[in-house]
Amino acid sequence: MDGKKCFEAVNPSSRRTIKVILRGMQFDIDLSILRRLPESKLGKLAQNYETPNNSHTVYFNRNPCLFHDILDFYESGDLHFSSDTCAGRIQQELEFWGIPEHCLSPCCHRRYTQQLQEDQGREDMLIKLLKCTQDGTVCIQIGTNDGYDNSLRARAWRFLNDTNYSRAARVSLLKMMTDMLLLLLLLLLLLLLLLLLLSPLAENTCCWCCLVLFV
Repeated sequence: MDGKKCFEAVNPSSRRTIKVILRGMQFDIDLSILRRLPESKLGKLAQNYETPNNSHTVYFNRNPCLFHDILDFYESGDLHFSSDTCAGRIQQELEFWGIPEHCLSPCCHRRYTQQLQEDQGREDMLIKLLKCTQDGTVCIQIGTNDGYDNSLRARAWRFLNDTNYSRAARVSLLKMMTDMLLLLLLLLLLLLLLLLLLSPLAENTCCWCCLVLFV
C-alpha cells in the first residue's frame, strides 16, 4: 500500500519543532509532519504540544538507526526498511510507534509478510516438537508442504526405530545384534590370547605362533 494514503491532510503551521532523543541521538522534527498520522505515537505527541513554545524534548529508549526509516516515512510517505532487518524487529517498531502494517511500501510488505509466515511456521513446528517430546510420543510429520517427503521420512523413521514395522526392520535388527555379538566374541578371544602370551607358562613359542595364525 502507498504510505501516503495513511496520511491525513494537515494545514501548514508556524514551524515548531520537537526534539526526540533516542539513546543519546537527537532528532529535531517538524511537528507538522508528525500530524500527518495522528493516531501514531508521534502523531499524538505532536497534538499534545500545541503550546507556543518553540521546542520540546522527549526521550525514547529505542534503536536510533531504525528511527531514520520511521522519520523518512513521515517525510516522504514511503515506509521502507533495509533488507537485513528481520520481520520481527520491524513488527516491534511498527507496534511501538503505532504505525499500521499496511503502510509499508509494497516491496517491503511482501518480504515482511513472507518472513512473518516463515517465522510462524518454525515456531509452530517447534511447539509441536516440544509437545510431542513432553507427551513421550514421536513426531513424524516435519511440517513441510511436500506430502511425499513427509511420508518418506515417516517410513524411514519407523524402519529404523520400530522393529514391528516390517520384516526388513526385524532382519536389520537381528543382523545388527549378530554383528555386535561377533565383535564381542572377537574381543574376548584377543584378550584371552594376550593373557596366554603374557603367562609364564608360555614355553613353546612355536605353538603360540601357530595359535595366533589360527585365530
